[in-house]
Parts: sequence; structure tokens; C-alpha cells
Amino acid sequence: MVPPPVSADLELRQLRMFVAVVEAETLTRAAQTLGVAQSTVSDYAQKMLSLEREARAGVAAVGDRASSTLVVGTVESVSAYLLPPLVTALQRTWPKLRVNVEIGNCADIRRWVKSGQIDVGLLLERGSRRTEERVLLRTPLVCFKAPRANEGSAETMTAETLRKGVFFFSDRAGTYHQIVREQFRATGFPAPTMNGLGTIEAVKRTVLRTAGAYGVLPGFAVSEDLQSNQFETVALRPPLDQLELKGIQAGRQEPLSPVVRQLFERLESSAVPRAKDR
Repeated sequence: MVPPPVSADLELRQLRMFVAVVEAETLTRAAQTLGVAQSTVSDYAQKMLSLEREARAGVAAVGDRASSTLVVGTVESVSAYLLPPLVTALQRTWPKLRVNVEIGNCADIRRWVKSGQIDVGLLLERGSRRTEERVLLRTPLVCFKAPRANEGSAETMTAETLRKGVFFFSDRAGTYHQIVREQFRATGFPAPTMNGLGTIEAVKRTVLRTAGAYGVLPGFAVSEDLQSNQFETVALRPPLDQLELKGIQAGRQEPLSPVVRQLFERLESSAVPRAKDR
């Protein structure tokens, strides 16, 4: 639990007493210098000691928390492509901090947060109006394929052509499947064959080796592959929905701990690469 903030009610008169005590080195001489009763200076000294104890307790609480374990629940793509440099940065600030990451779908993560199984959840899904969820960044959902000379260019593919192919996802069901289904429905065509392979790496390897295969992943999970021309973006019309990375923490009414606050702020300032249009 985050400790209460240290009191901030020092007045100018109290600051003058502080200076007088430091310069005079005794409470008696300080009282004489200020022209006040020694009891007044003594009361001030007691208050300063109380503030010191309060400050030390706050620092100790932060230190104890930073030397414990932060358990983060998130989806595979965020764990693999966004978290590694952020975990390193957190541990530079708090060298004793241990970070454990639990992988699940968004329903799992919400359940873990609610039960207190994890400290913080990072969800990647469509936008919503849940007030308790903090939007950290937005990223496109990208459809991609391996460039092949005997296939049409990604720019000229129609929904009718695409539905004859096979689509591969890292999960077997969920938001990405729903977005692709709705995209085809909007064009008047039934959804294509869709497969969940379990991991992002399996999707990429399958798309590379399979003719007529299309992958669907968050932009940050495939941006380097697109930049290196290993894959090319398939421009769907209308475009696929953007995704939001949202942060939630156990104990929603409590202030963010310094560790979680830094994690959220670093995610918000992350420069998520855009998928390269071809």
C-alpha cells in the first residue's frame, strides 16, 4: 500500500526557528535570538522530529516495495516486444526489484487483477470507455504476407482475393479474429479461414513458408520484419481497427506506486514504430 504523503504544512515562522536553532546550536539561545519562550522552540523541535520520522517511514516503505516483486499480467506481444527494455529501465532505478510476467488473454488479466494475483495488468484490445483503465499507447492491427513473385501485390488485393487465403493469429479466438470478421462483413464477403497458432513466432514462420497465408498481429510485433522487407503489409479496405494498450492495477482506488507509475509513463512515451505501408 502506498504510504501517506509527508506533511507539507511548514510555515515561514517555523523555517525561521529552524535557521535560528541551527545557528544558535541550542534551543535556549535560539529562543533568546527569536524573542520567544523556550517552550515554543521546544514544541517546534518536537514537530520537526515527528516530520523526520514520518519522512523516514515513507522512504522505508518505498524502499521495501521496490525491493519486492512486481507481477505484471499481459499478452504475449506486449511481453515480447514492449516490456524487455522497460523492465531493464525499472531495475536501473530500483536494483532490488524483481519482475515476473504472467501471460494470458485480456479476460484472464482482468480476472487476475481483480483477485490480486497480479499487481498490474497491461491489456491490448479495442478502445473502450472503462474509466478505470488508463490508455498508455495506440498501435495498428496489421495484416501482412510474405512477398512472393507469383502472387498479386499487396496493394491490389481485394477482399474477394483475400478470403481465398488462410489467416493466422497467435490466439485461437478473441479481439483480432472479431476485427477481421467484421472487416470482411463490411465488404459483403464471408470471413476467411482463420487459425490460432499459439505464438507470434509460429504465425511469422507459417506466413513465410505458406503460399496464400496472411498473418494478423499488432504493429509493434511485426514492424522490424516489415522494415527489413521480410513481410509486406496488406492494405485492407476499410482498414483494421487500432488497438489500445491499457493499464490497470490491483486496488483501483489506491494511488499508483512509484514503480507502476514509472512503468506506465515509459509506455506512454514509447515510440511504437508504425507499420510500413507498401
